[in-house]
Amino acid sequence: MVITVTRLLSGQNAYLGQGEADAKSTVTRALPAEDGPVCFSDSVLPDSGLTATTKDGGALYFNVARGDYEQPPAG
Repeated sequence: MVITVTRLLSGQNAYLGQGEADAKSTVTRALPAEDGPVCFSDSVLPDSGLTATTKDGGALYFNVARGDYEQPPAG
């Protein structure tokens, strides 16, 4: 499962589809830690060393079972 964290109307690039940096991703279903999230670097490559999103805003969860998941808003 891949997610993108973004904020509506965030600055001059609001319509360019950029993500939100420095966000931490969680989902409402419990997942093993090794299943993610793995955030994407500024070069849009998965980087398991990152602990929060970059300006790309993307994160990846591995081995996710079929079903509905929710990502609650931060803050």
